[in-house]
Amino acid sequence: MVFSLLDNSVRKYVGYRERRSDKGFEELEYDNDIIWQNGTAGGCHSADFWSLVAEKVYVHRGDIKFTSGNELSLDDENGTHFPCDTDCHIQRLLSYKRKPAKWEKLVGKSDEDILERFTMLRNPPKHYHKYETRTPYRLYHTTAPVYDDSILFMNHVVAGAKVFAAEAQAIWAVAYWDKAFTLPSDAEMGDDIVHMIAWNKRRHLSNVELGYFAASDSVLYADRLFDETGLLSHRKDWLGNMFAPIMPADIGKVWHKYLARRNKG
Repeated sequence: MVFSLLDNSVRKYVGYRERRSDKGFEELEYDNDIIWQNGTAGGCHSADFWSLVAEKVYVHRGDIKFTSGNELSLDDENGTHFPCDTDCHIQRLLSYKRKPAKWEKLVGKSDEDILERFTMLRNPPKHYHKYETRTPYRLYHTTAPVYDDSILFMNHVVAGAKVFAAEAQAIWAVAYWDKAFTLPSDAEMGDDIVHMIAWNKRRHLSNVELGYFAASDSVLYADRLFDETGLLSHRKDWLGNMFAPIMPADIGKVWHKYLARRNKG
């Protein structure tokens, strides 16, 4: 009853079918009720989020049917396809996901380092585990391909609060494309990626082999994003960092700090 009321309220507020849009906004409407946590109500936290998306963002939804040297096609009723530039991104990402033996060796080395530091992870309890046939998402901070700085995969992380993670990523993404900070080397980013994959497997045990799970590490995840950009407005004294590390207002402080720094030139 409660979840049905919440679900109806969200759908009505967002107005997937009611908002005027010629860009496919209605395709964003989720299929399952909110009780299954497979929907998206997070945008309701920001007053102008849905109107901006409806008016400015083109939405295409469908499984990838095939990719070729010059296009990517979706398996939808409209036969949607994209030109080469998008497909080239996919091809680069696919090439980065090859060489499984190399990646397994790197993850194994990172696993040893983790077990040396966190000894309690050596002997996990009995647990259900679903083996994943797909290869992990090998993205820096679960967002950036190592060999392609022209595309980012936003909010592609399982966090304790999706809006929190999305806003932290958005600030990092702006700074990333502004080239406002120096990225680690390709090798260092690769090491970070395999560490995330190895940590996921040891710390969270079940259904995390894709390497994008940070439900219990959300604050640390945001800290890493902000620290890398040199934005420390959210940091407090040791007591504050322990018990109130990042509040909603702190995200705003970080963003305004970045804008002020960028406007200074």
